[in-house]
Amino acid sequence: MVNKADLPLAIAAGQIEEPRTDVLVPEVEGYTTTSTEVKLNRTIQDEVWQLMLTQGYGQEETHLTGRFALKNNQARVLSLTLTMYQFSGGAHGTTLEHGLTFDSDTGHLYTLPELFKPKK
Repeated sequence: MVNKADLPLAIAAGQIEEPRTDVLVPEVEGYTTTSTEVKLNRTIQDEVWQLMLTQGYGQEETHLTGRFALKNNQARVLSLTLTMYQFSGGAHGTTLEHGLTFDSDTGHLYTLPELFKPKK
């Protein structure tokens, strides 16, 4: 019998579409407990909004484009990157990218040191 926790999570693309703002937000659906799903989605949404604010969301001349990419979605690990591009005139815009890696069974957001085994 297949353990649902070992299967990939269903990821949908939500959208924040406002004037000068076109941001796709990953949304976790299914295969986790409701509380874990809520925790994962809340953390992802908080990170997206933090990137938007850092890039100047709400400023008159700022245009934002946000996307995401799945890096790993198996064996109880969900890893993705959030990318936020900002353009407010001039020659070039600015891109920020933020990586998130979760235990998809519990919703725990790993820190970088937690992803590596300590040397013995």
